[in-house]
Parts: sequence; C-alpha cells; structure tokens
Amino acid sequence: MQYAEPYKMKTEENNLLTENCAKFCYKSLR
Repeated sequence: MQYAEPYKMKTEENNLLTENCAKFCYKSLR
C-alpha cells in the first residue's frame, strides 16, 4: 500500500504536464 500515495502524486503531476502540453500545442496550432 505504500506505493499508492507516490503513484497518485505522480499521476496528478502527469495530468498537469499533459494539460500544459495540450494548451501549448493548441496555441501553437492557432
């Protein structure tokens, strides 16, 4: 169970990175 917390944090981090990339790519395409 110890790995659950860091994994959750990492997932949230990845979601933020993906969101930022999506915004950046969207701006670049316009």
